[in-house]
Amino acid sequence: MGVADWIGSMSRRWSSASSPQPSSTVRLVANAGHPTAEIMLFDGNFAAVAHAVGVLDVQVAPGLYELQYKAGRSVQEQTVRVRGGTAECIVPVPQLSTRTTALPQRTTDDGRKLMQWVADVSQQVHTAPGQGSELFIFSRLLGKEDPSTHVGIFDVQVKDSNGLVIADFGKDAGWYKEGAGARAHTIAVVPGTYVLSAAAGSLGRLEQAVHAVAGWQTQVLLTPTDYGTEGFKGADLRRGAVLMSLQGRGCSIDASAVDWVEAAKVALFARTPAAPIAALRDAVAEADAVPQSEGTSVDRLLAEKFTNPMLGILGGHLLLLEAKVDIDLLQKVVRNLERLVPGHPDVAALRYAAGWQGDAAFPMPPMLRSSWQLVIDKSVEHPGIIPMDSYSARIATLTWGGGAWLVWKAPPAETRPVRAARSMASGKSSVAFGADRGKQIAEVIDKLGKLLPRHHADRYITALARRLDLDASETRVLRYLASAARQSQLASELSPLSPSNLSGRLYSSAYGWVTGRHLPDANQVLEWAKDARDQFLLDSSMVKALGIPQSAVTTAVDRLSTLLKGEIPMAPKVCFDRILPKDLNKVRPSAPIAGARTRAAFEIAKLWDVGKTLRVRFMSGTPEQKDIVKQFAPQWAEHANIKLVFGNDQNSEIRITFDENDGAWSYIGTDCASIPVGQPTMNLGWQDEGVVLHEFGHAIGLIHEHQNPEGGIKWNKPAVIADLSGSPNFWDAATIEHNMFDTYDQDQINGTSLDKKSIMLYAIPQSWTTDGFSSKPNEKLSEVDKKFAHNQCNYPFQGPRKQPCT
Repeated sequence: MGVADWIGSMSRRWSSASSPQPSSTVRLVANAGHPTAEIMLFDGNFAAVAHAVGVLDVQVAPGLYELQYKAGRSVQEQTVRVRGGTAECIVPVPQLSTRTTALPQRTTDDGRKLMQWVADVSQQVHTAPGQGSELFIFSRLLGKEDPSTHVGIFDVQVKDSNGLVIADFGKDAGWYKEGAGARAHTIAVVPGTYVLSAAAGSLGRLEQAVHAVAGWQTQVLLTPTDYGTEGFKGADLRRGAVLMSLQGRGCSIDASAVDWVEAAKVALFARTPAAPIAALRDAVAEADAVPQSEGTSVDRLLAEKFTNPMLGILGGHLLLLEAKVDIDLLQKVVRNLERLVPGHPDVAALRYAAGWQGDAAFPMPPMLRSSWQLVIDKSVEHPGIIPMDSYSARIATLTWGGGAWLVWKAPPAETRPVRAARSMASGKSSVAFGADRGKQIAEVIDKLGKLLPRHHADRYITALARRLDLDASETRVLRYLASAARQSQLASELSPLSPSNLSGRLYSSAYGWVTGRHLPDANQVLEWAKDARDQFLLDSSMVKALGIPQSAVTTAVDRLSTLLKGEIPMAPKVCFDRILPKDLNKVRPSAPIAGARTRAAFEIAKLWDVGKTLRVRFMSGTPEQKDIVKQFAPQWAEHANIKLVFGNDQNSEIRITFDENDGAWSYIGTDCASIPVGQPTMNLGWQDEGVVLHEFGHAIGLIHEHQNPEGGIKWNKPAVIADLSGSPNFWDAATIEHNMFDTYDQDQINGTSLDKKSIMLYAIPQSWTTDGFSSKPNEKLSEVDKKFAHNQCNYPFQGPRKQPCT
């Protein structure tokens, strides 16, 4: 059966199962008891028959069925037998529970006492930095956990929009329930958005927004989590429950309301289309019945009827997940929510989603993650919706974790002035960047295309961002545009497939003969790539992909355009040692030697036999590259009792490649003999006299001078790591540690006094040290190098090698 036939079959099955058939069907009604609960109906063959939210009401043929209810994390199944000859089958309401674990069960005496305590204490104000609305924070441990060992659960602060702590949950006056591991705190505040900050173990601190509405108490109920930190318990912001009640009523928990909010929150996070459409329609009808006269008493009357606006806010967001959004219903919900909770940022976000224009800005983030995404998307048309110097802009790149609530890592203190964004009209902008912006983007991409190496592109971008001192938003934009540059590189590499190219025509013909299909023309592929890049660089594409507001994208592009017009200083090119697996865990303890520091050293155990003929084979490379090696490498044979013979012997001791993306490196001395003959022992990613001499120095047993036992160099390790992890070296942490900071044991080497002219000494920038030490790149063998090579301890021209060397 083909896909089309299968779809048709399923459609007919669905239609026949759920369409009323007076002579042979029975009405089946199943009420989940939760307005956001999903209900799935399966027949005896386990085929899906019907789907609904809240209440399922369908006509079915007599038979055996399976009902599945899903509300939040709660799932239940029921088997139902529909008997013929009856008008309807009413299924009993299941016992679904999605209640947050922050609330104790009322089924025990302790649970009822704690719930009563919560209701009482939430009506008592403990801290009053303002008036007009309230925040109630409740947190508790679960089970028999000892509060004294998990104080992190109470390390919660409330900050205002300026970042000032107005209440400290763990320190300020509040209420602590002895024996229950619970703490509560009621704060009277001026209406507005506040930040809840909680200790999160190794993550530092996490934050989320909590909005206080005039005349309402916003209630946050928290339970513990370890945040991946052993022995730690902190308040779990991701899974907290947020409720609302009128001021003066306190947190008098309605169990069904809590269940509904929890189920809606989970459905929203899972992006499950579980909108309580019937419940929302009923609520709208009830609200419309409230007299539309002037005065605050009308809104108060409305508030009296709808005691938990969070249900409406969550329900409005769930409406947006439906396959076909009921805009009329959404607009009615938003209109009533604006009367209930004026100024609430999550309602303002819904207003945009409902198709209404407005001038609302979001200097502070909304509470829901879905609201945040609506605001980010809207910033394409209204860049000023998230002011560039606002808290929302600062946390745009710090959002963390999953869940329905928007949670972010606490931003660091500002260490530099906020960069002013290019002036932007508050009105609707074009869908794309426009001609000037498009040209600017193209210039940045072209520059990155020239800078990006074929390999290690990610490391390069990381190093470039660090070197340019980019902030988090600018780094995201840089990575995004670097991806576009890499796509352009790949597209241009398709040119060999062009029909104008002989090898391309032959390859295309062979491909067509084998597969029966034809490769697209290279010009066509390039055109496709250009179209894809244009789409890639639309305002809407960038904002949605990066998750940062349009104002941040615009500012980042401006700054990158300016910075990339100049030369980009990168780290010096340095080589690295290849080491054998058996040496990876070798300890290289440092041992002081009397007298001067040592440099220019051979590793004793890896010296070749005196007079050894070392065969050299090129495994790749152009004639010009090979000539450079042949020209300079034999200098070592002039000053050490070894011979270098160039040829094509498969068993050559030294085998060279010229991969420009693999840096410059060589195995040390006799390690080369341990490498399989099909693999290189040396790579010359760049070639000049100094590089060739340096790498062949390794090949005959010389080590880097800075790795002698006494050390002596006081490294600025962060600077070294930052530079060598990027272009042109792209070293990982282990390579940097081995080649820069490890030292050899005294009895492993033969060494000389300090020789800053040695070919084996790195070019060390002053920024890499803390004591001002630096060295310039050396291009030739020093006099010490020459004498040391035929030293009696290394490769003497007369007599045997002297061991031990003193």
